[in-house]
Amino acid sequence: MKKNYAISFNVFFTICFCIFFVFFFNQKSFSQDSLILKGGIKDQKRKNLTTGKNNDGFYFRRKNIKRSSLKFQQHNNLMVISVRVNFKDSLNFVVDTGAGHILIIDSAVVQQLGLPKLQTIKIYATGIDDEIEAYVSKVKKMEFGDIFGDDMQVVFLKNNVIDISRYAGIKVHGIMGHDLFKNFLVKIRYAESRLIFLEQRSNFQFPRNAEVFPLKIEQRKPYFQTPIFIKNPKDTFQAKFLIDTGAGHLLSLETLSNPIRIQVPEKHLKSRLGTTLNGEMIGSYAFISRLNIGRWHIDNPITLFPDSLSLAKIYKKQPGRNGSVGMGFLKKFYVILDYKNKKIALKTTKNRLKKDLDFNSSGIDIVAIPPKYDHYAVGSVRKDSPADKVYVEKNDRIISVNGIVARKDTMPLIIKTLHAKVGTKIIIILEREGSIFEKEFVTEMPF
Repeated sequence: MKKNYAISFNVFFTICFCIFFVFFFNQKSFSQDSLILKGGIKDQKRKNLTTGKNNDGFYFRRKNIKRSSLKFQQHNNLMVISVRVNFKDSLNFVVDTGAGHILIIDSAVVQQLGLPKLQTIKIYATGIDDEIEAYVSKVKKMEFGDIFGDDMQVVFLKNNVIDISRYAGIKVHGIMGHDLFKNFLVKIRYAESRLIFLEQRSNFQFPRNAEVFPLKIEQRKPYFQTPIFIKNPKDTFQAKFLIDTGAGHLLSLETLSNPIRIQVPEKHLKSRLGTTLNGEMIGSYAFISRLNIGRWHIDNPITLFPDSLSLAKIYKKQPGRNGSVGMGFLKKFYVILDYKNKKIALKTTKNRLKKDLDFNSSGIDIVAIPPKYDHYAVGSVRKDSPADKVYVEKNDRIISVNGIVARKDTMPLIIKTLHAKVGTKIIIILEREGSIFEKEFVTEMPF
């Protein structure tokens, strides 16, 4: 029987990428969540010689291993891990729970590995009317630390249409999600840049002060429910959210899912939210009154409202969800994901749930310049933003921002500066067509 799976990739830059690249305030984010497979992927299972189990996901390298700890790199709210593929050099993969399948996004890697086309599939994507052709393939081995997978099923697109690397500031070769989480109990310690993989067991004891929620796995993606209200506390309702580690935003709400209760607040900013496979994703930024999470709450979180017409095709294929929470939300917690027993646990302290005002107050999104990704340029400028008013332009090369020189590893600090609190003076030195010049403006909150 064929199964319908969704391929999501939280783009790395305005989640609007949300399938479309959307980093939500920390640049954008890109999530496989915006791609939907038409038809299904044929199951081709074989026994794993080490574990004796079906080859379906990753496992510990030896039976006596019960725990493995892995450091990840943080790049604009994304978790990136290094994975060795087919005994060759290690490749960089974004850890994206919104990804139903392992996706190879670098055509050079596809050629280097000599990946066969075992099945042709079609993919729907946000922002495009036509289907995208893709192929199902297999790699002999994928491994990192004490974890490995044999004969791993992967998907790659016919054409190189996804460019996460420019927004991450590091070369990204692929995305992985469900296969990474399904056979383990996984702890995400974002503050320590660490993933901890544990053996799944039904009697696992979650921390006493953690809040445990039921977890639903649908189309190979994790969901949970929590109360939310946009304006009036009397209108509180249980909302269903995709847990999306591949998206940089805090919260995204989809008006199409509940037009009566989920409406864009009157005070909002209509804006470009990110870049899709076929252009730009349009939507709104706005404050909502409160997001409840068990015994905790976040007051006035900045929320992303993607344009409903852009999401219509995706929502038709994935009905029932009201939005998503990204790393802007998850990094406030110590997270434990247990796919087998369908639970998610969140643990935090009050000071980590303070009002989150991380917003692009300058109006500048930056991108890294290939092939080394150690220099940066202006990727886009929001209309009527402080940067737009002083005529900063797309493709201007960034020399420095408030004295921070644009070079390898300074991208996160530059982005943080461009997202400074309202009223911060920004001095940016740029290069355009061989001329170096300075622009000065003050950050502002436009809504």
